[in-house]
Amino acid sequence: MLQRPIRPSYNEWRKAQTEGTFKTDIPTRGRMLVFSPAGELTYDSLMEGQKALFLEEGSYVGFIGEPGDPFVLIYQPRA
Repeated sequence: MLQRPIRPSYNEWRKAQTEGTFKTDIPTRGRMLVFSPAGELTYDSLMEGQKALFLEEGSYVGFIGEPGDPFVLIYQPRA
């Protein structure tokens, strides 16, 4: 399992290298978006709230927040 903080400067994007389960605590004024490898929006924290997500390999995850807002990522690759 991977666990590390991200502190975006307004927004930061990451690409999932493997498929697996992903979760993060979203700061109060933060937002998270997930796009499939095909570019379709699959998750928006403003619409769906905080929850654990399954990410396909190649998905894009966007972290949006104030500079220095901590997003602590917890990622469990699929076995």
